[in-house]
Amino acid sequence: MIDEQVRCGYSRCRAELPPPGPQGGRPRSFCRDTRWEGGRTCAQMARAEREALGALGLDAPSARFALDADRLREHVAALQGPVTALTEALAAIGTRLDEVEAHAVAAVETANRET
Repeated sequence: MIDEQVRCGYSRCRAELPPPGPQGGRPRSFCRDTRWEGGRTCAQMARAEREALGALGLDAPSARFALDADRLREHVAALQGPVTALTEALAAIGTRLDEVEAHAVAAVETANRET
């Protein structure tokens, strides 16, 4: 049986949760020890989030997609800087390789002429 890691049900947390104990039992849905502003647990924060979305009429699956899209947007934004830096570094390496290759070809042509 393939066991996938269960994640916390609160949209802002999503931490990996431990599997049920050796005697089994129901798997956890939320972090036990994580605390948020006001000392609230992930379960309390998720309940407040659901109630707020319900009060706004956004408790449909499309709202869940919006929360996932926001989380994805945060991850993409966090990666944007390092990816840009890597792209620039790779371009600089390509330019330097072109220079080295040009000098090597010139040196070989010079050596051939001298011989």
